[in-house]
Amino acid sequence: ASASKRVAQGDLSTSVDVKSSNEIGVLANSFNQMIVSLKKSRGELQQWGEELERKVEERTADLEQRGQELADTNVRLEEASQHKSQFLANMSHELRTPLNSIIGYTKLMLDGLEGDINEEQKQDLQTVYNNSKHLLELINGLLDLSRIEAGKTVLSYGTFPISDLLSEVIPGMEQLAREKGLALTYSVTPDIDNLYADKAKTKQVLINILGNAVKFTNEGSVKLDVAETNSDFIFSVTDTGIGIKEEELEAIF
Repeated sequence: ASASKRVAQGDLSTSVDVKSSNEIGVLANSFNQMIVSLKKSRGELQQWGEELERKVEERTADLEQRGQELADTNVRLEEASQHKSQFLANMSHELRTPLNSIIGYTKLMLDGLEGDINEEQKQDLQTVYNNSKHLLELINGLLDLSRIEAGKTVLSYGTFPISDLLSEVIPGMEQLAREKGLALTYSVTPDIDNLYADKAKTKQVLINILGNAVKFTNEGSVKLDVAETNSDFIFSVTDTGIGIKEEELEAIF
């Protein structure tokens, strides 16, 4: 009874003396075997516990290391982002200075302040002026890159004539089309006069879409249609080029 009580309390160092081979002796022998089994199980449990603790410590150390690596990477990314922003600011400044001179002198010539020009020269100068203005907008747009990546793009809404927008887009696109032997045409629903939108970004979208249409059309034509439906303005570009694979349309649009 004393031995069984100590075992119940967790003391497995005890045992029962076997002095006979009768039923009591068999019982005592079984009791001793049970203690041996319990010792073995306790040892295995302790070993498993130590192994589990070791693995937890290893995983914890690994997570801490990965956390530190992630923190270091975030620091490097932040530094790279700052360097990129500084680079864009410096580059934009360096490019804007000569470009503003081109725009300024072209405007002087268009206004006749540098002498008379014929109609063909005026059209060519207007194309240079429009494209230079667009390039300036692109350069300024570089500074918006970080805001775009951060989801903080600001739209500058305003009302402007559709004719102004097209006069800044079409001439440059016509020149690209002529260089490839393509015909570029456009049509606007008669009742459309003004748009309410971000003019610079609308212009950039049109230039991108028309530019792609011209780029991927080897022969034929490219056409821009502008219409209004339920107070929404729809710009549609149609071309005779290779088109877009059907499985890629959903990803794009």
